[in-house]
Amino acid sequence: MQLVTSLSERIESLAGNLQQLSRSLHPKILHDLGFYSAIAAESRRIESLKPITIHLIVDSQLADKLTDSIQLHLYRITQEALGNIVKHATSVETVLISLNDDGEDIVYSIRDDGRGCDSTQKAGLGLTSIEERALQCGGVAKYVTAPGEGFEVEIRLPYSAFTRKQP
Repeated sequence: MQLVTSLSERIESLAGNLQQLSRSLHPKILHDLGFYSAIAAESRRIESLKPITIHLIVDSQLADKLTDSIQLHLYRITQEALGNIVKHATSVETVLISLNDDGEDIVYSIRDDGRGCDSTQKAGLGLTSIEERALQCGGVAKYVTAPGEGFEVEIRLPYSAFTRKQP
């Protein structure tokens, strides 16, 4: 009987994990509630894992103009950057996520106030993934860091090429 109970619990756990994986592969929240709400939900999830505060400064009108593909890439970039903070950053208290239009480009930034690192250090798989996603959007990723100065992921996307057509 104990074996049956144990197997049943394991199956329920695996089913829950599979459902969570399915949701993460295609985040329904992006389509249902929009970019801002999806980023806010991911921020709350990270805040529950690590004692940090995440601030969002997102131009919601600009976010609504981004194509679904760009929104998905920025969401995935956010997941990767926040995951890196959870895994690697020490002494981080605050993270700022921002999306704005600087007149030439859409600028998406995720910046923490941690210890930073040596900018000559080779990028790992996570940062390489961020760079590739930015390129798929027609943009570029840049990292700004120095020991004691925190870490910033900045994505620059050409504004004119990647917005929804207005009626």
